[in-house]
Amino acid sequence: MGLDNEIFFVTMSIQNTEKGTKKFTKEEKLAIIREASETGVKVTLSKYDLYLATYYYSKKKLLVDGEDGLNHRRLK
Repeated sequence: MGLDNEIFFVTMSIQNTEKGTKKFTKEEKLAIIREASETGVKVTLSKYDLYLATYYYSKKKLLVDGEDGLNHRRLK
């Protein structure tokens, strides 16, 4: 799953799209999921101004598809 006990640092470079939504890299999503498991979901989501549904969607993609499931994909 990629969530072992090693220290994991990522510089967050949150990008806002024209629609006002946020885009995170795979590494940033992993860091957020890890941080939420260590400090609590509510605190982490508040810190990054994320919706609960967004967090659980990413967490589910990680569990089902592994780290590759967290890659940002464009719909055409």
